[in-house]
Amino acid sequence: MTSRMEALDQAVEAATPAALGLILIFAAAVPMHVGQFEFFTPKVLLIMVYYWTIHFPERLTLGTVFLLGLFEDLLLGAPLGMNALVLALVHFLLVGQLNVFIGRPFVLTWAGFLPVVLSAAVIFWLMSSMDHGAFLSPVQFLLQAMVTMALYPLLGWVLGRLFRSAVR
Repeated sequence: MTSRMEALDQAVEAATPAALGLILIFAAAVPMHVGQFEFFTPKVLLIMVYYWTIHFPERLTLGTVFLLGLFEDLLLGAPLGMNALVLALVHFLLVGQLNVFIGRPFVLTWAGFLPVVLSAAVIFWLMSSMDHGAFLSPVQFLLQAMVTMALYPLLGWVLGRLFRSAVR
């Protein structure tokens, strides 16, 4: 009986990042409009991928990240592959830089998110502009990046708590 419980525990631990990613994608699908800014919804899946890749890289595979990104593209109506590409790129680059983040204070981890979220915003802006056939205003993308950056501490705390409770 113990081996079945251990297998169930391992299955829950393995499924936690993907399940949380799906929940975050559905949460992001809820329309949020602040004035004229339709792209104001934070990139919560980007936060999750960044957080999980740094803290639990063995739990979040590149394939899972790519599939979550594709699902987000389909659900949110983004150009197919846009989120998948950016998220997979973030995951891939972070895995190679884990030694920079391991054992560092939260403030440094959060500061490390700034270039990630700004780079992602530029890529999203360029890809969206190409999809529309004209340069879009970058203001919405930068505001989205700022909101995402500001949300990181709260969502990172929640993700950490959820993971610890799933592992128990």
